[in-house]
Amino acid sequence: METSEVIDKVKKLLALSEDRAATQAEAETAMSMAAALMAKYNIDQAAIRGHSPSDVNAKVIWETRRKELYKYWCVNAAAILNGCTSWWAIRSIGTSYIICGPQESREAAELMANYLLRQIEKMYKSYLPKGLSVSDRAQYRRTFKYQCAVTLVRRAEDIVRKLKEDGMPEQQCTALVVAHHFDQQLAEIADWMGDQGYDIEIYETSHKIGSGTMDGSKAGKQIKIQPNLT
Repeated sequence: METSEVIDKVKKLLALSEDRAATQAEAETAMSMAAALMAKYNIDQAAIRGHSPSDVNAKVIWETRRKELYKYWCVNAAAILNGCTSWWAIRSIGTSYIICGPQESREAAELMANYLLRQIEKMYKSYLPKGLSVSDRAQYRRTFKYQCAVTLVRRAEDIVRKLKEDGMPEQQCTALVVAHHFDQQLAEIADWMGDQGYDIEIYETSHKIGSGTMDGSKAGKQIKIQPNLT
């Protein structure tokens, strides 16, 4: 089979895997077949998605007057699932939340980040106990949203790990980027960041124990992760 024919077939399989009209089984089978073809014929991500290293760029997707750690982790979860990198820039005038990657992946990550943020807010409102004082409510909100976002990051990491190990998506997840090529795309991003002189501090997820921690963890496990949003 000619390379161009393989690429066309992979594109059709990926389109099917992302088609909302497809059944879960059809989407999973299509994604698995696409990944297998790409591995067999050594087809890289750029050939499939039509991006080159020059397409990599960084975009500020949110800005807040003060830093909000749960938003940092929300963006991080979306970036992980779309083969991107994320960070925040903290300045005296406010905080910027940034996603870096090829345009298509970056845009998908931004859509997902906004979706996850809405879901966290929705879950917070549904879990919020009645009758809390102003200070107790603030503490519940802070620890709930933080733990909910951290749980999403850990789920995202597990999904990507499973994709790399099994070559097919978790049942509720169709990945934007074929798992076999996550590392290649991240390497392109790292090269671009190095050329631009970026030096990003890496944060580790941690427990911030409070009245909303347990509920936030439960909510983070309930949110449906949907990498392909329109």
